[in-house]
Amino acid sequence: MYTIEQEFIEKNHLFTIQLSIVILDVNDHIPQFETEHFYFNIKENIQPGSFIGHIKAYDSDSFLNGKISYRLFGNDLIQFNNRTMFFIDKNTGEIYLCDYTLDYETKRKYEIIVEAKDYGDIETTIWPSISSYADITIIIEDVNDEKPQIIFTISDKNNNKDYVKIMNISKVKLHKGLLVLRKIYLVLHQYFRTKSFYRFLLFKYKSY
Repeated sequence: MYTIEQEFIEKNHLFTIQLSIVILDVNDHIPQFETEHFYFNIKENIQPGSFIGHIKAYDSDSFLNGKISYRLFGNDLIQFNNRTMFFIDKNTGEIYLCDYTLDYETKRKYEIIVEAKDYGDIETTIWPSISSYADITIIIEDVNDEKPQIIFTISDKNNNKDYVKIMNISKVKLHKGLLVLRKIYLVLHQYFRTKSFYRFLLFKYKSY
C-alpha cells in the first residue's frame, strides 16, 4: 500500500488530503515444483496407509493466488478391482499407500502424475486458477518373502508327457537338500559321464 498526503491552505485554514493506493495481487505466477520428476523407493512389504514421500511446489503469488492444492492421476493410480493405489494430501503434498498390498513379483514400478493448482478464482480476481504438472515414479523394492522351492520334472513314458512337482522347503531342509542333490549329481555324473541327466532334474532356488 502506498500513501500520499497533500496539504493546502484555503482562507487561512489548513487542509490535509490523504490518498492511499492498495496494490491487488493478480494470479500471474505458475506453481513451480522442486523438480520435474519425483522418485520414491519403497519396500514391497510396507503396510497400507504408510507414508511414501512428499511433493512440494511453490507459487509466488499472494493469499489464495499463492495457495496450492495437489491431485494425483494416471493409469497406474487405479489398479485391480478399480482400487486406488496411492493418496495425496491435497494441502501438504504428502503421498500415502492406500488400503492395498504391494507385490514386487507382480508390479515393480508405478508411474503417476501430480497436479499442483493454485486457488485463483475468476469470481474474485478475474484471474482463473493455474496448474502445473510433474511426474512421479514409485519403485518397489524386493524383500525376501518367497519360500525356497524345489521343482522336479518327471517324465511319463506311457503318456509321453512331463509332469512338474513343486515342493516348498525351509532353510534347514534346503541346506540338507542341496547336499543330497550334490551327491546325486556326482553319482550320476560318474555313472553316465554325460550332461543328459540335466533333463531329469530342474532345481530352482529362491532365498527368503
